[in-house]
Amino acid sequence: MIFANTQLLRYALVQQMYDLRGKITYTQDCRRDLVEEGYGDCSSVVRWVYRKILHMDIGEDTAVQILSDKGFDVDEGPYPKVCRLLPGDLLFFTGGDEMRPMGVGHVEMYAGCRTLIGQNGREEKGTFIKDIDEYMAYIKAQGLQYIKARRFIR
Repeated sequence: MIFANTQLLRYALVQQMYDLRGKITYTQDCRRDLVEEGYGDCSSVVRWVYRKILHMDIGEDTAVQILSDKGFDVDEGPYPKVCRLLPGDLLFFTGGDEMRPMGVGHVEMYAGCRTLIGQNGREEKGTFIKDIDEYMAYIKAQGLQYIKARRFIR
């Protein structure tokens, strides 16, 4: 029965991310933690979802989340191995600040069926669903890289 419960929790995380489509204005200012009020960035949105569904604080930003002892690594770059991923896993990508751990700058949630969901748009509100292969092509074109995937549900 534990397996069934963890599966339900995984899908509840993904559903909560889906429910934020069209509702979040991207910001990295002091409002980034006001997800319930419609503001956030990639890491504050996944943090909020994990707090709401699992009552677990995975860390305030990608630099903390990628190192958090609450999670464990399930995959590493250079390309996500989908066969290792489960819904709710977090995928970390490099950003523009090489001083951060592993150069991390962005996080997405694996939604299943080769899709990701995350907050990364400045032009449109909300979370966005992305095909993993198309997103990886986009990441590469931006000169960024996939770092690894982490799981926070044991």
